[in-house]
Amino acid sequence: MVMPVRFIIARPSHGVDTNTIEVVTLADRHRKIVTRGGQSPRPARKPRPPEHIWSLWKNGRRMDCGLYFHGESHGWECQLRDDGFLEFGQRFIFKEAALRFVGELRRDLEQEGWQAVTETGE
Repeated sequence: MVMPVRFIIARPSHGVDTNTIEVVTLADRHRKIVTRGGQSPRPARKPRPPEHIWSLWKNGRRMDCGLYFHGESHGWECQLRDDGFLEFGQRFIFKEAALRFVGELRRDLEQEGWQAVTETGE
């Protein structure tokens, strides 16, 4: 079964480029994408790991805090993850402001009974 999909990509510096993408469903129900004409789609982006700041635990749950750098014009993002799921995110222009914020956040969580994770080496 072939389902052709047509789309146009407008690039001011290169004019207009037309690609035809076919999604082919194989006998084993896996799908394959075939590109014809123009440029191929970009491969999937691999996520960058955060700069790990701290980890806390309480009642079998784990909170991890990390910083992501999004470039000079977008600054730093603080992410708080609860057992791996994004709980909270906040952007800052300067890394110092982000570090100050995560320090205050850690103090607040420790007052609520969260404890630092200690990694044990075997």
